[in-house]
Amino acid sequence: MTEVLDALSEIPGVEAVYSRKEGSRHFGLMADRIGDCVVLADKDVVFGKFTSCEVEVSVRSHGSMHERFVPIIGYPRLPEGCKMNLDITALMEL
Repeated sequence: MTEVLDALSEIPGVEAVYSRKEGSRHFGLMADRIGDCVVLADKDVVFGKFTSCEVEVSVRSHGSMHERFVPIIGYPRLPEGCKMNLDITALMEL
């Protein structure tokens, strides 16, 4: 697996590569729901080779580290310790 991770990290446009275990720990993902590795793209890179701007695909993508900061404005103030979307979603269900 180390050879695969090293090879992927050498591809132009790849910002970071994690093993399943590292990726699940680093990003708080469920290891049984991801592949063998997690590959992140550079800011201006999209993985894939497409012939059109709109293509139906059957892969999972959650963006990149460059898209992770999404402003969320809440009123009234959210409780102390609320840091993640899952925390906010849980509050909205109350």
